[in-house]
Amino acid sequence: MATMILADLGAEVIKVEEPWGGRRAREERALRGDCPESLPADEARQKAMNPLERGKRSVVVDLKTQPGLVVARRLIASADVLVEGFRPGVMDRLGLGHSAVSAENPRLVYCAISGYGAVGPRSQDVGHDLNYLAESGALSLFSGAAGPVVPVNVVADFAAGSLRAALAITTALVARQASGTGCFADISMTDGVLGLLAVEFGEMVATGAVPIGGRTRLTGGRACYAIYQSRDGREIAVGCNEPHFFSVFCAILGVPELASEQLAPPDRQAELKLILQSCIGTWDAENLLERARAANLPVSISRTLEEAVDDPHFLARRAVVDVGLYDGSRMRQVGRLVALGDDAQRPLTGAAEPGAHTREVLAELGFSPTCIARLFAVQAIA
Repeated sequence: MATMILADLGAEVIKVEEPWGGRRAREERALRGDCPESLPADEARQKAMNPLERGKRSVVVDLKTQPGLVVARRLIASADVLVEGFRPGVMDRLGLGHSAVSAENPRLVYCAISGYGAVGPRSQDVGHDLNYLAESGALSLFSGAAGPVVPVNVVADFAAGSLRAALAITTALVARQASGTGCFADISMTDGVLGLLAVEFGEMVATGAVPIGGRTRLTGGRACYAIYQSRDGREIAVGCNEPHFFSVFCAILGVPELASEQLAPPDRQAELKLILQSCIGTWDAENLLERARAANLPVSISRTLEEAVDDPHFLARRAVVDVGLYDGSRMRQVGRLVALGDDAQRPLTGAAEPGAHTREVLAELGFSPTCIARLFAVQAIA
């Protein structure tokens, strides 16, 4: 995600890929009874459709071979930025750690993204988005009556990890213009999630009250900021935090007297939600949305992702675009997360076929045709 953002902004991104799709892909093929040492056409097609791979050149290098490491070091020596997502210590064992490669390329911005960071008692722990949310305290806030909900992996992986990495990289490149040297960016996804909880953290320290999911003002604890169900079974997101919004909304529902209780204690909030649910349950979702929009209220229908991507608003803003794939087909993808000036109008290029640029990138690095042929022969590259 981090390098997709940079590629969308116009950076030249070269992705160094593992042969045959990587360890996880090979293990999953073996579980299906397929040959693990191959990349079936359907997997290549799925990769081509993945927006995270778009706009990048693909080089397949086996870092478990000495010739492959030579290729990697040559790439790094010519780069402005290196982004890696291994567990801390792996790149050092390969001889590609920050101290080693920055000695050859002192201008290099080296960005390491990991679950728990390069240092600290848990730096070697394994994890995924769900674990980082759990460790940081965020998962406890994704709670309802049935307990914590498993959210999609956009909070830790993408917001706390990838967006912070892209910001760190661009900031480091600006700083390098003055200093002339690069730096090491240690991006911990768990740290990032904790940082995203700055407001909740601050309130806890100030009041001494530990926030509990479903009980705080922004996790559904107040009737003015909660989710309800319409008569036709749609979920209605009510975000009427401000008193003037809540007052108008209560009037529309025919219970104007409830507006004065917006800041009532938690027990009364539960009663208020039941009353509002009984009122909202008499409306069809679209009718309530039309009335709320006419009154300029923050009230929305919870859309499915399929409904969202067809929304004329997103299409008009190019938040959803059609992207050309390497086989000539086109598919709809999310647009640029960051678009500067006329960037939003510039076409996006889909993912490259694995190894599509291996030969040409190595030639640009100064490898001779004979040397490239030998690297292919020993399967150091593909």
